[in-house]
Amino acid sequence: MTTENLPGTEAHQAVLRVFVAAYANDPRIALVGLFGSLARGDWVNESDLDLDVVIHEGVSLDPVAEVWRLGPPCQAVGQTLALVIPDGDDAANAVFSTLLGLSVRFHLLEATHPNIVHSLLRLSGPLPLEAVVAAGMANRARRRPPPPLGRLVDEYLRFAAEAAIALGRERLWLCAELLARMRALLITLYARTHGGERPLHTFDSDAPPALQSCLGAALPSLDSASMRAALLQLLNLAEHDLPAFTAGQLVLSPAQQAVLAVVRAMLA
Repeated sequence: MTTENLPGTEAHQAVLRVFVAAYANDPRIALVGLFGSLARGDWVNESDLDLDVVIHEGVSLDPVAEVWRLGPPCQAVGQTLALVIPDGDDAANAVFSTLLGLSVRFHLLEATHPNIVHSLLRLSGPLPLEAVVAAGMANRARRRPPPPLGRLVDEYLRFAAEAAIALGRERLWLCAELLARMRALLITLYARTHGGERPLHTFDSDAPPALQSCLGAALPSLDSASMRAALLQLLNLAEHDLPAFTAGQLVLSPAQQAVLAVVRAMLA
């Protein structure tokens, strides 16, 4: 990809050109890649920039310092860095004063994350894109398999029981956190059973409006009555709508139904 046909808005393109220019002849850098919505072509004006930078063997750098180093050339094209936040040891997230978001990870070839390679575009660097894709796919094959779907339902019901106890003790913030974890598990179940890599994005873009509305009804206010109604709604979704969330792959087992009944009785 050349700097003449970069994807995104003028702001996206300006920042991408800064990164391409900064690393074009950098002996530390093997490849600068772009992934996510900009690489896939389904970006919107507010899309973040998702960059993946492969470094050569023996190279060590500080991601936060590296992003700040590119602040002056970014400012020269109208994008002033406002925040740079570390994301683990090898990545950083940034926010420009325009609220344009940026994430960038610096890593060795063998540490390529498998989730990025399906959309990865090569912007610059001597390393062939095929080598990065192969490294990511090799890591996918070595990844620990995700927990069985039924285990996620078990966890969902455990959180339900803890939420009912927290509600009985008027610990509303704890209850709110547990309800949020339950909603997240339903979203994860949806993504896992509908081929989505990123649960929240998959549910937001692909789930039918009726299903989204049902889950939205489990968003409480910070009062006991609202928390109780949200928890009951989440119990109803597990009891009656689990097949819709899991493409027909799951229904509650008798043991899970028994736990749900006890939680429901606690709320009576």
